[in-house]
Amino acid sequence: MKRTQPSFLQAMMLIMLSVGLISHVLIIPALLSAAKRDSWISVLLSTGPLLLFACMLAFVSRFLQHQTLHDWLSSHLGKPVGFLLRVGNSLFFLCVIYFTLRDTTTWAKTNYLTETPVIATTIALMALCGYAAYKGMRALAFTAGLILPLVVLLGFYVAIVNSQYKDYSRLLPVLEHGWSPVFHGMMYSLAGMFELLFLWYIQPHLTKRIKLWQYLMLALIMVGLTTGPLIGAIVEFDPYEAAKMRYPAFEEWRIASLGKYIAQTDFFSIYQWLAGSFTRISLAMYIVVEIWNIKSTSRRMIACASLAVFFILSMLYPLDDITFAKILVDYIFPYNLVYLSGFAVLATIVAFIHSRQQRRKQHHGETPD
Repeated sequence: MKRTQPSFLQAMMLIMLSVGLISHVLIIPALLSAAKRDSWISVLLSTGPLLLFACMLAFVSRFLQHQTLHDWLSSHLGKPVGFLLRVGNSLFFLCVIYFTLRDTTTWAKTNYLTETPVIATTIALMALCGYAAYKGMRALAFTAGLILPLVVLLGFYVAIVNSQYKDYSRLLPVLEHGWSPVFHGMMYSLAGMFELLFLWYIQPHLTKRIKLWQYLMLALIMVGLTTGPLIGAIVEFDPYEAAKMRYPAFEEWRIASLGKYIAQTDFFSIYQWLAGSFTRISLAMYIVVEIWNIKSTSRRMIACASLAVFFILSMLYPLDDITFAKILVDYIFPYNLVYLSGFAVLATIVAFIHSRQQRRKQHHGETPD
């Protein structure tokens, strides 16, 4: 019996969890630090470049069809260039795994597992992620479909119950310090949203090609995922206090209560964060294996297990949270933006040249001798 392939809806849920973690949680401290009160304007202004980026992704998707991204690039750019792109993208996704894992285990240690060694949390998380990556895209997509609905419901819950603490006058005045902080904030906003490019790695496993309107819809969802908790942090804590917080989205959970008798419901945030980090790490591990076309079951198992062990050992290296946050803000997020932009432009140019060649062939084929 033929196995059911994931649908676009499941791919969308996968992206909302994996890319949503960086846009919804990890990027917000950097945004607040860069643009303070005007950070929400940075996100709204990011919509234009993001929609253009989504159009580029959709254009390339027309030529990918069910071919893997790196096979397609290698067939047009040659094997040496294709190999370099495989190495570069592998390093990118290895960084995604490391920094997501480091941030998740640090947050867990700081907030609710203070007596548990970080290595224990790391082993548990990486064992689950390694197994999910080994099982493949189908398992990842179906798991995302099960996990996401509760994550969304909890997001609406915390937004509604915290309404009593919100003062929207804190969003004003705008542009106190001119446009410079706004553009600085846009860099961080787009660094997270441009991870929409992950869809190129998911498309070959879907029942149908992802269409332009679907890319545009997901892009707007990404804007919403960033704007919601960002505005929430500003109107609940004020922009300057929120900018001092390491995890503003988590602090919003700390003040949420359920009626008179349940004062703390921040344990729900554990599910939200772990759902996002599990999906993000698993997807990145799967993509690293996919980049190198490892198809054999035994080799996939060895590759996923090796990656899991490598990242477990990487957590043994001590790195204080201040240094880690500085590396994220000063290097990783800007690198994300530059690398994803450059890679998307390169793939779009290749697709454009390929489309011109196809037109020429059709034209010569139709021209009589």
